[in-house]
Amino acid sequence: MLIYEYSGTLNGFLCTVFEAWKQREYPDLITDSQCIQIPLAYTLRTVKETSEQAFRIRTGIGNLLGNSGLTEIDQGFSSGRSDRNMILFHWIMALFRYGEKIQKMFSDQRVLDFKQMVSAVSLEIHRMHGFLRFQQTQEGLWFSEYAPDNDITAFLMPHFFRRLPDQPLLLLDRRRNKCGISNTREWKVTTLPENLHLTKTDVEQNLQMFWKQYYKTVNIASRNNSRLQANYLPRRYRSFLPEMEE
Repeated sequence: MLIYEYSGTLNGFLCTVFEAWKQREYPDLITDSQCIQIPLAYTLRTVKETSEQAFRIRTGIGNLLGNSGLTEIDQGFSSGRSDRNMILFHWIMALFRYGEKIQKMFSDQRVLDFKQMVSAVSLEIHRMHGFLRFQQTQEGLWFSEYAPDNDITAFLMPHFFRRLPDQPLLLLDRRRNKCGISNTREWKVTTLPENLHLTKTDVEQNLQMFWKQYYKTVNIASRNNSRLQANYLPRRYRSFLPEMEE
């Protein structure tokens, strides 16, 4: 039994694919965890991250599937699924074996697992375009926070950076303690600043009060459909929406 351990970055993961292809072996597990307990029957191999190897794998994927294929890899790697690494690994290895026709091999479990994983990430990105609420703060930032299932901050920042080009933004992922931040010229994803404390402006507090009142006014109590509402607005996303606060 063989375990591959890598740096935790996408390039590091691509290097595990390169190593497996080079050695002609299939690891039983790929992990970036430093705390995994290795059974006695397992062999641990630490894969060194090199930009050259990662570039060769990305180039190979791009040659077969183009930019859309690379985007799917990026989105798949941002998945919050615990089996993400193995799903990605099996997909890429199958891609190199069968070529672009793998895209239509939906009876293959490797294809089905990968497409479902990418679809879940893509759907959450789409939902967050509408669910995120940016709040004006006294510190001069427009602030929003959320706790997504997947690590999608890097996919959301370009969207809001284009939509709000003249406003400094801070998008905080509470689940992963990381944030996307922009200064109207550029944006980046970084770790959560220590002792972060932001205060809403008076204007923002008034706007939220009016928004909550509007939300209650347009609601028809006799026609509440909680199941339908949950389909369009899952409960796990509601804690950061002002209109859902009591």
